[in-house]
Amino acid sequence: MAVTFFAWADEARFLPPDLRRRLPEGTLVEHTWITTYEPVSACPPHSKDGEYWYCWGEPHTTPPENRKARLLRSGIGAIEFARYVARPNDRTEDVGLKYGRDGVCHQMANRILYATGGEREEPLTVKGAKGYNLSVSLYGVYGGKYNRRVREEWEKAIQEWKRRKRDQRDDG
Repeated sequence: MAVTFFAWADEARFLPPDLRRRLPEGTLVEHTWITTYEPVSACPPHSKDGEYWYCWGEPHTTPPENRKARLLRSGIGAIEFARYVARPNDRTEDVGLKYGRDGVCHQMANRILYATGGEREEPLTVKGAKGYNLSVSLYGVYGGKYNRRVREEWEKAIQEWKRRKRDQRDDG
């Protein structure tokens, strides 16, 4: 089933508030997360509203409740694939990555957004979030840049999903 995915960014909250206040505006990295609905007006989010992937972060609301949060992009994708690679509405979900070793929220969000790609379209990413280029240089777009096992498991998941889709088309 095709749904709209929303990729969000907001100020990362891992730095203590007193340090965040002393840093110049715009120097912080941003936390990213994915939903299948907008706006996010409750924290924690309600699963009745749709799917919410925390991407290792605390729950964030979106505008108008949170004026610092912003929509990076949105696009249509296969909810089945996103659910296949990551349990939605589960704060412990890690999409097969170890935080800080294999990736950060940007890579986790990109794995979920892979659901928006097609035979002719590149999948959406959270490119444009503050700190994104640094995280990609450290971990790669989908994480595991320096961990062959993690990369191979991700490729295997993609190939398995494609095989399932082909089999469904052949059976239908």
